[in-house]
Amino acid sequence: LHCLTVALHNYHDQYGSFPPAYIADEDGRPMHSWRVLILPYMERNDLYQAYDFNEPWDGPNNRKLAGINVREFSCPSDTGRLPTMTSYVAVVGPNTVWPGTQTTRLRSLSDGPSHTILLVEVVNSGIHWMEPRDLHVLQMAPTINPTAGHGISSTHEGIVMVSYADGRQVPIPETISPEELRAMLTRSGGEPIE
Repeated sequence: LHCLTVALHNYHDQYGSFPPAYIADEDGRPMHSWRVLILPYMERNDLYQAYDFNEPWDGPNNRKLAGINVREFSCPSDTGRLPTMTSYVAVVGPNTVWPGTQTTRLRSLSDGPSHTILLVEVVNSGIHWMEPRDLHVLQMAPTINPTAGHGISSTHEGIVMVSYADGRQVPIPETISPEELRAMLTRSGGEPIE
């Protein structure tokens, strides 16, 4: 999680913003994930150069990369997942750091980078590291380690690890209220956060 956060900040240093959650085709269909866009900042330029941005993430050329395990996308305790599935995702949607095809600058986080979640952990996500899919803020369960539906989750007892936009990795207890969690996922909600 720390490695991904550093890579995102290095991307921000170069481009003046975090990457978009995904790059879409002309019809708005997601084609490429933010995880692919940060590969050069993770010392995986080999994969980035082999990836073909002219076809979807699961196109003929890119499928050749599908069996590669990029360990930085894996939580060591998430042992039930397939090796090529990511343990770390963005929470996408309105008023998050990840609004879709648009980018976000640190200075636009009016709630403050230290109060805004950048990445979250999801146990057995079922999301390939190249796939342009993450958790949607309006469709995910509003709790940590939900008993039903998709949501922020981990195998760590009673907590889940998240990364804040200021670069910190912090454990969040599963006892956090849905309102507090929502406040941490918004970039400009103005909600007070303890």
